[in-house]
Amino acid sequence: MRPPFLVLDTVDSTNDFLKRESQYREMNFFAVRAIEQTAGRGRHNRTWDSAVDNLSFSFVFKAENLNNPAIISIYTGLALHKALTRITGAQIQIKWPNDITCNSAKLAGILSELVFDQGKPVVITGIGLNVNSTPSIELIQKKSICLHQILVQEYNLDHIMLEILSDIRELFYDITTTLPDSIIREWNKAAACAGKKIVIVENNENIECTIHGLEPNGNLLVEDQSGKTHSLQHGEITFVENPN
Repeated sequence: MRPPFLVLDTVDSTNDFLKRESQYREMNFFAVRAIEQTAGRGRHNRTWDSAVDNLSFSFVFKAENLNNPAIISIYTGLALHKALTRITGAQIQIKWPNDITCNSAKLAGILSELVFDQGKPVVITGIGLNVNSTPSIELIQKKSICLHQILVQEYNLDHIMLEILSDIRELFYDITTTLPDSIIREWNKAAACAGKKIVIVENNENIECTIHGLEPNGNLLVEDQSGKTHSLQHGEITFVENPN
């Protein structure tokens, strides 16, 4: 069954639209896509370049006692990974906490936010996917890629969105407040990051660590060179280039 969704010509942000329009949050699952976003944003209110030939949409999902946006982001990342791998046949990877990459370049980003309706938590999740173009270099600091560069063809945005939403609904059917072992194993495989060296910033200090993997609460478990473990709840990680 096709998930319910709305397409808007122009909006500031699809996440902000769902925050304002509470009637759409009454549904257990609903999505809204914008042809143009005038104030698209990512984590930490960073600008997200929302070109009209790319895909920007948000969905609302309600589940009992589910009030951790990180869990939603993990499940959403897995659904995106599944859909985009199927569509492209390319080696798509998840980068903690909220990016989808291909060839070490950013392909998509996820932003999950928590709102309350009559005291009950509702998670709104936004997805920005580079489909037919990449963001202007002046607006980003990360290398980016789009689906058109992976497979040289134009993509129908509604078709791509419905493919992703279908995988989200299927995966969210059994969603739980903590990540089960099966989901952790699937995420670790899709991220392919266990054992890799990264740099994290803690107390304004760069610390080199080794990734162990995902924890049941959605945190990333890493170990620094002294053997101390760190449970990362948020922040940025930078992979250490192989000197060889």
